[in-house]
Amino acid sequence: MRGDGVSGIGVDIGTVIRSRWAPDALCTDGPSLGTVEASPRLSRRRPTVDTPDLTGRLMEHALGHLFSAALRTAARCRVADHLAAGPRTAEELAELTDTHAGHLRRVLRYLATRDVFREDEAGAFHLTPLADSLRTDVPHSQHAAVVMLTDQAFQRTSAGLEETVRKEGPSFERTFGQPFFAYLAGDPALRELFDAGMTSLSGPVDAAVAEAFPFPERGTVVVTSAAGAATS
Repeated sequence: MRGDGVSGIGVDIGTVIRSRWAPDALCTDGPSLGTVEASPRLSRRRPTVDTPDLTGRLMEHALGHLFSAALRTAARCRVADHLAAGPRTAEELAELTDTHAGHLRRVLRYLATRDVFREDEAGAFHLTPLADSLRTDVPHSQHAAVVMLTDQAFQRTSAGLEETVRKEGPSFERTFGQPFFAYLAGDPALRELFDAGMTSLSGPVDAAVAEAFPFPERGTVVVTSAAGAATS
């Protein structure tokens, strides 16, 4: 077992190389995930939902935490914003984001296996419809939502799910020592992140809800959200 350069976990070489579930973007031949290069062609291949390889499908689910970490990395580094003007190589993106080009390339190739970004034959990365939602300057951007949902406040709570199943009481309280909103009140940075994330999540459906709900012709509407309240 060895720790890899992207996730910090160890992966058995035989399992990684011979199993179809291995993220092609992170490993082809080598000692562990993230320590070697993969071709752009491989980075775009992933198991389909009708694959007979049940182990591959199961392992893809088991690696969900790694994909979540990769998605957070791309969001925090504002990769999508830097691709808004056109495709860029990993080296160009690394210079713009103050990151390591080799590691960033592997992260983006992994994301490309699930259609978040696309790498062309020349090694440049492009936006996809999913990646475009990570931009901060587009309507209904999901950037803040992704950063919120991948924050340690959510990740650590999710990691305690087994204990929640076995014991009584919320995982968040066991992990952080108090209820979620009480903790939120004492952490201004997390509160701001939560407000922005919830606003981002609700943005795409706000208009549909307003159109579908049978509001009366006259009256006062109070709009409430994680970000506060407004009346009109």
